[in-house]
Amino acid sequence: MTSVIIAAFDGLQPSQVTPSRMPNLWEMGSQGVVFENHHSVFPTMTRVNVASIQTGCYPGRHGLAANKIVSREFDSTRILNLNGPDLTEMADATGELLFVPTMGEILASNGMEYVAIGIGGTGNAFLQHPHAARVGGASIHRRFTIPFDLHSTILSRFGPWPDGPDPESGPSSLAISTLMEHAIKVLTQYVVAERTSALSLFWCGEPDFSQHIEGVGSQQAERSLRDSDREFGRLLDWLHETGRESETDVIVLSDHGYSSVKGSLDIGALLFGSGFPTGDKPGGVLSVSNGGAIIFYVHQREQATVDRLAKWLMKQPWCGALVAPSAVGAIDGVLPASLVGADGPRAPDLIMSMAWDSQPTSGDYFGRIYSTNDYRGDHGSLSMQEVNNVMIARGPSFKKGIVSCTPSSNVDVAPTVLRILGLAEGEGMDGRVIEEALAGGLKDSDVKWDTAVHEAIRECEVGTYRQKITVSSVGSALYPDYGTAIMEKG
Repeated sequence: MTSVIIAAFDGLQPSQVTPSRMPNLWEMGSQGVVFENHHSVFPTMTRVNVASIQTGCYPGRHGLAANKIVSREFDSTRILNLNGPDLTEMADATGELLFVPTMGEILASNGMEYVAIGIGGTGNAFLQHPHAARVGGASIHRRFTIPFDLHSTILSRFGPWPDGPDPESGPSSLAISTLMEHAIKVLTQYVVAERTSALSLFWCGEPDFSQHIEGVGSQQAERSLRDSDREFGRLLDWLHETGRESETDVIVLSDHGYSSVKGSLDIGALLFGSGFPTGDKPGGVLSVSNGGAIIFYVHQREQATVDRLAKWLMKQPWCGALVAPSAVGAIDGVLPASLVGADGPRAPDLIMSMAWDSQPTSGDYFGRIYSTNDYRGDHGSLSMQEVNNVMIARGPSFKKGIVSCTPSSNVDVAPTVLRILGLAEGEGMDGRVIEEALAGGLKDSDVKWDTAVHEAIRECEVGTYRQKITVSSVGSALYPDYGTAIMEKG
């Protein structure tokens, strides 16, 4: 039976998969399928995309709106950073971390196993398979494992994990390369060779670490691409040398693209200075910064306050597209959150993408955003550079040597993997099976898809706010492409 390996590179952009930067991945693409029109989930942040990859659903349905959120049923005044401890505490307190099952749960219910290995953040690793201790399978991280007792087994078999950077402490090329080598050893010699998992995943924290701290196109970031590709090549070589290549599908993807930061801001201070009380007071607002996006929670979901907040934001030079869930009602100039898959029980009251552009930055890279972080590079917005991310697939289940221009998304990964493994449980997901990429499926040119532009305007004292969100669709599957906004001075 065919097995599947997913290899994810955090923050990898399509423009970085070149013969000089990533020769092994480039060569794999020439032998399989390159998804040229692949999409991240908005906000274009890691943990929200991990949840969407694992569930096949957009944030509104799976319940995690961003990397940092407020869970009103848990604590309406506390900002959760969705790292490992926060996720554990939230899950224990509410009983529901995600509203829908993950691939790990679905596979377990069908007698199959899923094991993930991550060298990114702890929240990322936790979300890869949060219920492994209950249903079977595992999530392996250098700091912990699910189930807990597997950690000592991994240490006794493979020795201590090499030192490596945390997202907050900055990049180290040597540390990432050494960590990746160690993780791939665990993946090949233990997960694939001994556990024979139907699905396994390897998550690399680069080039995200380097691009945050040093910037897109920096010497450090470019080195991380070459190092990551070299280690990935060792995985491909091992599959070939052990005779597993012909029975293993390899899917490479990223969670989001990237932009250079052209300006940073402290949204909390700006709100306070403009007369908005804190979120626990009438008329108050709690802002939650997510890099190139900000989500807002309004005191008791007061529509008048949401309206006032939206109008104030529209007048700011860093304000991009704005969406709101159905729970707050229609807000003048604001588009529905359902357009970007963000409407649901845990939806914030307003979601803002930072303003962005496609100006050249360093080398052959493009794209700049405003950010709420003090980074050189960031993500989170509805920019073209961040929404368009990487997916490449090769193996017995996929066509050979094609480039697919049909829209696809991270939400399509789960239903497609389940189909490959002979399961139909992905049919109720937001994503779709990417039939045009599978061997024997439709030609890419035969898939019908459309693109629509959704517009909203609002007259303000300083001019007319005008926003547009472009969304492609394949049948009922929606793919937000990008969102823009301008203030036309009156």
